[in-house]
Amino acid sequence: MTNQVTTNRVKELIAAYGGDPARWPDEERTAAEAVLEASPEAQLLLKEAQRIDAALAARPAPVPADGAFVDRLMAIPAEAATATQNNGLLSRLAALMPMGRAIPQAAALGVAFFLGAGIGFAELGQTADPEIFDASAYAFGYTPDEADFEEFGT
Repeated sequence: MTNQVTTNRVKELIAAYGGDPARWPDEERTAAEAVLEASPEAQLLLKEAQRIDAALAARPAPVPADGAFVDRLMAIPAEAATATQNNGLLSRLAALMPMGRAIPQAAALGVAFFLGAGIGFAELGQTADPEIFDASAYAFGYTPDEADFEEFGT
């Protein structure tokens, strides 16, 4: 079995099971220990893993959370959902609609569109020269004719 365990396999054993060979699988342990004796690189990895194991063993075990703490944590999502559902007229209207929370975003998009279009068309009357007519009018399908410019005296 010695020829089946390579240095790479010993590295895998160290990474998976740590620096104590007693935790390694029984069927590979003796062959891996033989490879350890022959490989200085594997010996360095084993020493590093043993240092890490010692540092982890020196740390205190984590204390499980008590039941009251877990109950408080579990209550947070329910409280947040209740708070966001009852915070105003838009939320109540959104709850009635199948799209839910998309209503306020759609309303804001509509307002921005109409404000932009209104400002764009308001600028149309300020251009007296047909050759420098505002291009935003063309974007909305409006084609000016000479009557549009008569009020400016051109």
